[in-house]
Amino acid sequence: MIKIYINIIFFVANWFVYVSDKSFAKELATSNDAIREDVLVNTPLQEFVSSNDSSQKHAMCTDATLKQSSFNITPKKIISSNNNREKGKLLVCTDPEETKKATEIMDEAIYRLRQYANFNNCYKDYYVGNERLSLCFTEHEGTEIERFHLKIPNPDKYNEIVKMFYTFKGISYLGNIDVKARIVREYYSNLVIMNNYYKGRTIPFHGYSFLLSADVQKSEDTTMFVQTSVDINDYRNKKRYKNTIVESANSLNADVYISKYARLQRIKKLVVNLSGLIIKKGSDHVGITYVNSIYDNKSLPKSLRDRDLRAKNMLYFINLIKTSFEE
Repeated sequence: MIKIYINIIFFVANWFVYVSDKSFAKELATSNDAIREDVLVNTPLQEFVSSNDSSQKHAMCTDATLKQSSFNITPKKIISSNNNREKGKLLVCTDPEETKKATEIMDEAIYRLRQYANFNNCYKDYYVGNERLSLCFTEHEGTEIERFHLKIPNPDKYNEIVKMFYTFKGISYLGNIDVKARIVREYYSNLVIMNNYYKGRTIPFHGYSFLLSADVQKSEDTTMFVQTSVDINDYRNKKRYKNTIVESANSLNADVYISKYARLQRIKKLVVNLSGLIIKKGSDHVGITYVNSIYDNKSLPKSLRDRDLRAKNMLYFINLIKTSFEE
């Protein structure tokens, strides 16, 4: 079959093209409301929590904090695709058992995304916390999770925001790293396995990952983008990395033959435990909640391992969103 490539440079380089007609020339820090990157340079790690929240900040996350419900990922639940894919050009899965397993994994990924998108759950180390923006880190059984919640004060921007994220397929914000992705298995039009390649722009890093990826329209005013690394037999990396958040992802065992991906020979495997966005339209705003956790195998570049640098990357990303959609 003919391979389909989706060339993606996540959120920084491509974003400049996307926002060029949206007054991107505005100064990011001219407003008193602007989020300043130097907050992380001049301010030590702090707890910016309200008095109502402080009593809960040491509470640990449990499955009881959110009632689990299956989203039953099917074509009816997934956003219709605008990729103009032609039949016969994708590796469409014909194994009903594998398709069933993939949908079960995505159900768990969505459950975990909703769990960690709830800022009332879990112990939290806040870098920023106010009415319009919360940015914090938390842990799941020793695995660190980064997340933010941002309010865009214009509910009419909902469709535009969803379209932007759908266009870029961008969830796992990796800072100063370019990403090229291709679909290697399709279960439904928007439930696929993507093979991502990562290359540092200014750092010596080359990596790859296999991600189960879905775009889910939960309702007319709520859209979710979800990705999680799955256990792939890529016939190159014999070491098995366990997804510590979406545990069912460790049992997919789909085959991808290394002869098709010779570039994997000299690069490192990156495991994304969970990465996702929930975009929800409110009465007077659009809420954007981001959750991301990457397995730290000690071989990742500092920008992916150091908390301060990751927080700076998120703040820069947030500023780009604010500049794009706040008019």
